[in-house]
Amino acid sequence: MKHAINTRNILMYMMTGAIVLFSFFPDYLNYTVLVKYDIFINLTIVSLIIFYLMYYQKIHKYYLLVSMFLIIQLFSTILHHGQIASAIWGKGILLLYMCVGIQFTYNYNENIFLKNIYCFFYLLIIINFISLLLFPDGMYEDIRGIKNTNFFLGNYNGFIIYIYPTIAIGYIFFKKYSNKIPLNYIILWFISLGTIIIKGSITSLFGLCFLVLYMILFNNKVFRYIFNIKTYLIFNISFFYFLVWNNSNSWLLKKMVNLLGKDITFTGRTKIWQNAKVHIMNHLLLGNGLESAEVLSEKLNLYDKMSFVAHTHNLVIDVLYKSGLGGFIVFSMLFLLLLQKVKRLNDTKIRYFLEAFLGIFLLMSQFEAYNIKPIFIILTILYFYTSNNQITRTGKIT
Repeated sequence: MKHAINTRNILMYMMTGAIVLFSFFPDYLNYTVLVKYDIFINLTIVSLIIFYLMYYQKIHKYYLLVSMFLIIQLFSTILHHGQIASAIWGKGILLLYMCVGIQFTYNYNENIFLKNIYCFFYLLIIINFISLLLFPDGMYEDIRGIKNTNFFLGNYNGFIIYIYPTIAIGYIFFKKYSNKIPLNYIILWFISLGTIIIKGSITSLFGLCFLVLYMILFNNKVFRYIFNIKTYLIFNISFFYFLVWNNSNSWLLKKMVNLLGKDITFTGRTKIWQNAKVHIMNHLLLGNGLESAEVLSEKLNLYDKMSFVAHTHNLVIDVLYKSGLGGFIVFSMLFLLLLQKVKRLNDTKIRYFLEAFLGIFLLMSQFEAYNIKPIFIILTILYFYTSNNQITRTGKIT
């Protein structure tokens, strides 16, 4: 019995994979010949998406906020003579078109899109786990000359940006299309936890443990009165204000780090936050723009090459530092727009799971400022999933 090959489905699989690959470009691939052709592949993807926009003339209002954030970021970068090329291209036009490409491929077929994203990330996580086992001393040196923390997906604190969304997308996909959790998803959890335990990222380990505990024990009617997005937001806002923004006067922070066995600076983070605050207040409206790790480290008084940082180790501070109050307001509007969609999901299990997912991600972001491009891609995926799986005001499922 012969099966017809659906050429359009294959094209969608390839396009989705290309969008994700060059949005979450693994660090190790920067050390291969593939990076030489990165710009040409990106240009091809952008050209296809531009053609789609010209042909269908259909753009979502969501992109108005994304565009506003990128324009503020670009203007601030130009004003302060920062990394203008990155603000225009990699974290500008390309980021926007990647998000539009997600809309295009998602709207074609949700099942294909979610399955493709899940499988692609799963493959990267497996390769990364193998790289930990084969190269326990690391695969390559970063700009600081450090090797033992860098593997296929980059630095051990960055693994979570691949692992965390894979877990969420897998849960959404299996819950919606089969209503059961298969063995491969359970294996994903063991590989993910094993990866984090081997390298000892406290932030990532806490995030994964909190999420699995919620999935197993707390995603039910009894606990949803406590574990919901309102609670997560209140906790994260309080945590940020008392322990991050005002960390120099926080007795609670001292108690916490003693309990965790960490130094009082959270491996230098509190020093970075305090120094970043000065520059935030000096350029409160539009921020300081995008800067190289060398420039950022010098401005934050980190003179040792081993202390180079590409971000301020806190998502809110990083957005305020780079895009100011203007960028922070727009970014917050994007996040709140997504939360509004999440609260109207037709599946309560998935709804409260995503609320926990976002709440825990905010907590992890108190200690890391992950690359803004993957964050936008993740938010975009969740936005279109929630937009297409809602209960309308009349109670009907969209």
